[in-house]
Amino acid sequence: MKYLAFAAALLTTPAIAEETRLTGPEIQELLPTIVVTGNQTWQNFDLNGDTRYDDARGPSHGWWDVRGNQYCSAWGSREPSYWSCYQVWRDGETLIWTNDSGHRTENHIQPRQN
Repeated sequence: MKYLAFAAALLTTPAIAEETRLTGPEIQELLPTIVVTGNQTWQNFDLNGDTRYDDARGPSHGWWDVRGNQYCSAWGSREPSYWSCYQVWRDGETLIWTNDSGHRTENHIQPRQN
């Protein structure tokens, strides 16, 4: 009987998601369909490469692109020195951006309402 109770507990326990690194094509497909939100922030990504970010300081406009298997963005200018690139990871409904030094930013994924 103990084994039956254990098996029932396993079946009712939600699966634990784990971080999965997204490939370039996965990033390209996902971003235009979502809005990411954080601590009083949101950002969306247009198919044409425009992105809008809003926080307590107000809205900002930038550009995004996928280069290799990384998300890249520029704010203020499209000049090469303004671009920063990040690895993108997904853990369920959380998107995690990591830069080359390992700094992580986590956002919640929401469907984009057009």
